[in-house]
Amino acid sequence: MSYSDQIWGKPEPPIEILGESIKHLGVAHWTHRMMFAGFQDWLLRKYTRTFPVTIKNKKSWHPIFVLKAYPSYAHKVCPCTSKYKPKTPYIRAGCVLEHTGKTLTRTSFILEKLSFNIPEDAKVIDELKYTGRVPEECIKKNS
Repeated sequence: MSYSDQIWGKPEPPIEILGESIKHLGVAHWTHRMMFAGFQDWLLRKYTRTFPVTIKNKKSWHPIFVLKAYPSYAHKVCPCTSKYKPKTPYIRAGCVLEHTGKTLTRTSFILEKLSFNIPEDAKVIDELKYTGRVPEECIKKNS
């Protein structure tokens, strides 16, 4: 029984049915290869200590990518960037994301070396916008 069942007596609809209407996704639904927009750069610097960005203002942000989901604990995530990074896996431009049908307009490099665990109760989670789940075939290895 889900939280929704307990509160309203109705089951939550599957993510696939919601499609583009999904704006925010509860942390309990996070899985491997999901992407979220809106992780502020100053917080990325705080979590990674080395995120290489010039922080222009408190509103500048980068997407994050879920590397591993640990239910009821935390999730291992990393930032993504559109700047070329050699020997870094990337998500190709034109990739259509699962659940939302959104198309990536640019190539996004997955900065696994800057990964960190984000606890389920972190306040930033409420501010993130769900962009979709990256299909396995969209992730390429960069040599």
